[in-house]
Amino acid sequence: QDFQKVVAASAKKLFNIDDDEHIHPYVLLAADGSMTWAGKADIQKAFEDIAAKATPSDILLLFMAGHGVMTGENKQFYFLTAEATKMGIEGIEKEVAISSNELDEWMRNIKAQKQLLVMDPCNSGKGQSELEKLYAARSMKSDQTRALERLKDRTGIFILAASAENQAAYEGGLYEQGFLTHSLLHTIKDGSAVRDNKFIDVNKWFNQSADFAEKLADSQGNKQTPRLVGHASFDIGMVDDSLLAQINLGDKKQFFTRSNFQNEETFNDDLNLSLLVDRMLKEISGRGDSADNILFTDANLQDAYKISGRYTVTDQELIVRVLVFKGSTTTPTLKLNLKAEKAKIDSLSKEIVEKVKAGLK
Repeated sequence: QDFQKVVAASAKKLFNIDDDEHIHPYVLLAADGSMTWAGKADIQKAFEDIAAKATPSDILLLFMAGHGVMTGENKQFYFLTAEATKMGIEGIEKEVAISSNELDEWMRNIKAQKQLLVMDPCNSGKGQSELEKLYAARSMKSDQTRALERLKDRTGIFILAASAENQAAYEGGLYEQGFLTHSLLHTIKDGSAVRDNKFIDVNKWFNQSADFAEKLADSQGNKQTPRLVGHASFDIGMVDDSLLAQINLGDKKQFFTRSNFQNEETFNDDLNLSLLVDRMLKEISGRGDSADNILFTDANLQDAYKISGRYTVTDQELIVRVLVFKGSTTTPTLKLNLKAEKAKIDSLSKEIVEKVKAGLK
């Protein structure tokens, strides 16, 4: 939704230069309340509708975000549709998923000479490898009908896949967008994908987004190397202040890694306060509530927060000194001093997390 909103708006600014509507979005979502369900039949029908209308001078941009798997007798790439209720689809892949061969066939039936494919599912690098072989067999002339001046002599397929073969495509909830999806929007917003401060050039957009996605994944301790197939340099949209205001990059979530609490006397966590705090962080993270803005991770990320502290135990009371550090910094981002009844350590762990959340806002 975030992607199509921005791309459609920018394309209208470039192509709707007369009284006609030249941009035709097909948005299929696997979500409650969606106007069009992203089932296999729905997706195929959308392709058929486009094929019936598209002309050689048109541009097709296909954006696929979701889950991809390698399955079947030949271990082919399949993009899961809304009917798939789990990743294991062996034996029913034709009913609940779209193979790379099917995707190629559907796109072949569309006359648009310019076809852009963005894939942001896991295993997309493998799927791209298969599509690359299929597209290599196509024969396309380079001097057919010209749509815009910068479209001439630049025909064919241009693919951007989220990850290289044998790598995963990450989302992780960091921005509630896939790393590649976020990067495609980010590079428009920061201007790095924009030619002459005005036009979204496909080649520049895809290359800048691939670089940004790789750096973004690396900053979170992951490895993701988006792949590009094809060469194209033409404008697909225009940027102005009103468009930039529409770009939703999502609120960056705060990562928390494992906590570390110690008893002042024993230097051990005799009360398992670290475990209780981490359990609370995991519970909040698992809810996925955007209002909480928290993700718990075991990875040692450079910008993750760590809740540390020491406590003193008396017969009836706990006195806790809490320090919150970000990444490898030695200066605490937040300091707290709390007291609680010894018998209420569970509620103390909740209070620690709530006060840390409030203190970091």
